Amino acid sequence: MKVKDVLAHHGGRPMPSCGLEDTVDAVVKKLIEAPDSRVVYVLDEGGHLAGIVSLGSLLRHAYPHNYQAQVHSRGILRKITALTAGELMDRTTTFAKMNDDVEDVLALMGSVGVKEMPVVDEDGVVKDYLTAVDLLCCHYLKGELHSDK
Repeated sequence: MKVKDVLAHHGGRPMPSCGLEDTVDAVVKKLIEAPDSRVVYVLDEGGHLAGIVSLGSLLRHAYPHNYQAQVHSRGILRKITALTAGELMDRTTTFAKMNDDVEDVLALMGSVGVKEMPVVDEDGVVKDYLTAVDLLCCHYLKGELHSDK
């Protein structure tokens, strides 16, 4: 099964994305509007992935006193004083392509420890996103989960 097959069933939901210069408040709004996601994808002017702002990053930004032990000292000031998505984002290169095999995407998700990732076209433009729940749902619908054993 290919990523594009999964998106045929689960795509079309709001894409939680923003621009590099969008405010942190705008990033929060995007996350609220996309309840299936825990990440906002930060895109450059051409629609290419520049980075991500995770729910965790937003929480650390909004409530730094609750996360002191979990934030590296070099990143504290940058994260706390960030005004834009570009300043708050973490750069990422992990993504899936439409024609990637689902098993390969699952392996990549497991190896980098993510539960969702953007999906790009052949030009590297972000088109959608894929979650681990989407992949599980497709396996379940195809009868590939064997929980009765």
